[in-house]
Amino acid sequence: MKKKRLFVLITQDPLQSGAVAEALRLCAGIAATEQFDLTVYLADKVVCAITQQDCNLINEDTLFSSLEILKDSRCKFLTLSQTNCYDGKLPVHFEKVDKSILAKFTVESDYLIKF
Repeated sequence: MKKKRLFVLITQDPLQSGAVAEALRLCAGIAATEQFDLTVYLADKVVCAITQQDCNLINEDTLFSSLEILKDSRCKFLTLSQTNCYDGKLPVHFEKVDKSILAKFTVESDYLIKF
């Protein structure tokens, strides 16, 4: 049976809100079930904040431990092609896409969650 497609959009600022860490924790739990084809979009401000050194992210431990868990899953990470601050230092690989690809994922996914 084909897996349902889940697209999670994370647009909150991890310097202002714990929603990013909680969203990634949720994604790690979902990925562990292997019941969904999971794709996670991280907005530019999220990618930039989590690649900076010493920037006091809210729930930083949860955020990075969840990324570590997701690294070993089949989860796909997307960010916009104009993101200039991604330097490859995160534990997961990001595919840089344009807005039309994001729109395609949004339309073609069975489920959509936005944080």
